Amino acid sequence: MILDAMTFLQEQTCVKFVHANQKDKKDHRIVVTGLRGDLCQSWIGYQPDLKDKETKRLKKKLGFKSLQSVVLGNGCLDKYTIQHELLHALGLHHEQSRYDRDDYVQIMWDNIESGTHLPNGSLVTVREPN
Repeated sequence: MILDAMTFLQEQTCVKFVHANQKDKKDHRIVVTGLRGDLCQSWIGYQPDLKDKETKRLKKKLGFKSLQSVVLGNGCLDKYTIQHELLHALGLHHEQSRYDRDDYVQIMWDNIESGTHLPNGSLVTVREPN
């Protein structure tokens, strides 16, 4: 499934993935890992100085000077989620995080119910902008 997702990105974009070469330790690597739980995540773009526990463990285990982990937990192993996380690793943000998003998005305030809970548990409070 992971190779299918990578192949699709290669066919549809200018991105090219190559297998890691153990001989050349100085190149930056994207390493796909699996962890227990439902976590699907990647840092946005090249992050050479990450000091989190998982990155340090992988650098030591694999011997690479620079690497970035893409975490694919339970429920993350479908082509679209894998592509989503790989695109984060390549530097792409969510569309709603774009600096110019308000030029292209119109919020339909009447369609949002105040007091609604989002999937992450946060509560929506509807306030129209001034």
